[in-house]
Amino acid sequence: MLNFSRIDDNTPDKVLLAKLKQASQKAFAVIYERYHKVLYVISYQYLREEERAKDVVQDVFTKLWEERETITVETNLKSYIYSMTRNHLLNIIKRESRQIISNYENERETLADTDNLLQTIAERELQETLYEAIHKLPKQKRSVCLLKMEEELSNKEIGERLNITENTVKKHYSKSLVMLRPILKSMLKCFVFVTLIRF
Repeated sequence: MLNFSRIDDNTPDKVLLAKLKQASQKAFAVIYERYHKVLYVISYQYLREEERAKDVVQDVFTKLWEERETITVETNLKSYIYSMTRNHLLNIIKRESRQIISNYENERETLADTDNLLQTIAERELQETLYEAIHKLPKQKRSVCLLKMEEELSNKEIGERLNITENTVKKHYSKSLVMLRPILKSMLKCFVFVTLIRF
């Protein structure tokens, strides 16, 4: 027959559980001494950190005490406490997994923003370099290039605008490209860089 009057290290779990529900601090202390070491080992196997494993043990026993009046043990106290610990650990792992995923997504967004910024800067520098070179061309050649770039006019339309023949437009544009070739080669290298950071 179970002795409910005395609580010590030899008291069965069933009695300890009954006393725990009655808010017996002595029963709680015995339960703690009986199981805290093995719960620590289990927690450490999951987390691999001493302090965090200790925190899990403390959290489990805190919850055990706070919910003592509503505890429903279908098997035995040992299994119940093990299950509490395992569920607590799984919740930690799930929460941290979600945080890792969230951090990863945020990092991806940051990297994408950085790439977009680099792309914008590179394209702006390319444009500025090209316009500087064009403005150094002779007046007629400069006008032909700017009308092609900014207004996207055809050779015929440029000729009409500048009052020159279409053939003259072609010659001016062809010679302009030759004069701009060193700049265009440099721009080609930059274009490759821009293309790379896009992907």
